[in-house]
Amino acid sequence: MLNAPAGIGTGTDPTPPGQFFVAFYEQSLGAGYGPFILVTSAHSDAIADWEGSGDAVIGIHGPLGADIGSSGVAVSHGCIRLPIDDLVRLAGLPAGTPITIAA
Repeated sequence: MLNAPAGIGTGTDPTPPGQFFVAFYEQSLGAGYGPFILVTSAHSDAIADWEGSGDAVIGIHGPLGADIGSSGVAVSHGCIRLPIDDLVRLAGLPAGTPITIAA
């Protein structure tokens, strides 16, 4: 179990709570994302098409420069942003690993 401060979705683009799983790992899109993006089975209820992808899956990645602080903050479009050190702790979780996103 990982307990860490996180950046979550804003009121208009909330992070969906519920039971999900690790779907796959994606290459980092840049330094702010951390060394990888953990793609989950969660999908945004507020965004239907993220940047022309045809979907809006919820990823777990680095903070993208956001100040997450020690208790977290609502700064994303639904993805979960973790400090890089905490993200690295998730490396190696196999596809299918259960994930609970709590409200």
